[in-house]
Amino acid sequence: MHFPALTYLDDADPLPAVPDKRDTERDETMQAVLREYDSLIPSHEAHTEPEQLELSLDSPDTDAVPSATPEAFVASIAPTAKAVAEELGIDPRIVIAQAALETGWCTSVKGNNLFGIKSHGKEDGLMVQTHEFEDGERIKVRDSFRQYDSYDDSIADYSSFLQQNKRYKPMLQAATLREQVEALGKSGYATDPEYADKVMAIAKSKRLEAL
Repeated sequence: MHFPALTYLDDADPLPAVPDKRDTERDETMQAVLREYDSLIPSHEAHTEPEQLELSLDSPDTDAVPSATPEAFVASIAPTAKAVAEELGIDPRIVIAQAALETGWCTSVKGNNLFGIKSHGKEDGLMVQTHEFEDGERIKVRDSFRQYDSYDDSIADYSSFLQQNKRYKPMLQAATLREQVEALGKSGYATDPEYADKVMAIAKSKRLEAL
């Protein structure tokens, strides 16, 4: 009786590695976001006003100090962001990355609202012009947003907002930074289809690597 010859792993030709197209597209998106945000940062050598990125709270008026740098912004909110992140069980870089994304690194802030949280029926809302995505199209809308006495109050309310809404439960239960950001993207926090990629790009940028 003849038995078929056995092929051992050492004898087999290695299969060629096939790059994952999704990973390539994700990396390209993240790099594009980082380039876009780098354009917002004023050069220390040039004394020109930084171009503002149109984000959730993009009213011409702003509560932010125009000359503040991204590094100063991160330093100012990092202690509270870290405390809230520990309470929520998430990576603190997500908290700061969302604040940076929603405010264009603090170049566009209304009512000390760092996270673009709408009033949702609460009193004393602030009407602001913003942009949302509808059927794949980016459109201008006006809506009522929450306002706060300080950035710390905004961060604390962000924590309460996530804990009080069941749709953020998967994010709060996720273990890693990537899993948490992916869950955030699926939660419907923002209408921008690239929101999660943008948050991840900022979270993994050099400005937040020390957190």
